[in-house]
Amino acid sequence: AGYGSLRNHVLGATLVTGDGRVLRLGGKVVKNVAGYDLLRPVVGGRGRLGILTSVCLRAFPLPAHERVLVLKGAKLKSLIEPALLAGTAPVLPVSIVVVGQLSALGGNSALILRLHGAESTVNADQSAIEKHLGISLDRLAGEEADGCLTEVRDRGGLEPRCVEVSVLPSRLSEVVAAADEVGVAKAVIDSYAGRLRMGSDDMSADAVSALRGVVESLGGALRVARWDCVTRPQDTSCRDAELQLSRRLESIFDPSGVLWPAR
Repeated sequence: AGYGSLRNHVLGATLVTGDGRVLRLGGKVVKNVAGYDLLRPVVGGRGRLGILTSVCLRAFPLPAHERVLVLKGAKLKSLIEPALLAGTAPVLPVSIVVVGQLSALGGNSALILRLHGAESTVNADQSAIEKHLGISLDRLAGEEADGCLTEVRDRGGLEPRCVEVSVLPSRLSEVVAAADEVGVAKAVIDSYAGRLRMGSDDMSADAVSALRGVVESLGGALRVARWDCVTRPQDTSCRDAELQLSRRLESIFDPSGVLWPAR
């Protein structure tokens, strides 16, 4: 939450388009400029707009102090509301995630908040968040904190089948309620961004298709990030306006279609 997505930290790039043009976008420092923002569509283009030959990223110093705060819960759904409330606190944590059945926490689900900064700043931030939530949060430290964060990082990234959902944060509870058969009990949820990732060894294509229908009815999208057999469920299709815009961009950057990954 606090740092934002990767595309916000790409300061500059060199791009070779499908017809051989070399475009130098952005620069090496953060500054306000006029004109079109081409870096973000390039970052999200998955190689459709050109080949990146160099990238300049904004880096952050290692924090002087890191604190991991936890609110445990028996059920994943019960933690969605406090997670959403944490996103409206006077201070924004580095990350706000809800994770199901963490072995590092004895199999409990948990809301996990991370704070960075000087120790005095972190103390003040924790007090402000706890006052905003109306509850006290437990601290994790040392190996317990490292094990918990490693498990959160890898959740959904190691299983042979993985789906990702993007929806308005206010609709996350409805998605969780509809996703029992897709392994939501072990999901990791970025409540601030409205993203949910679920991995499983045996989730069925029919269950994923049913969940996709629910997600789309809520105005969201589902993407199959990984699937280990032929009967792969479909992703949410782009809306007509989005598809037309994408095709217009591709026709400008890659007129002959030589960069389309599926060809």
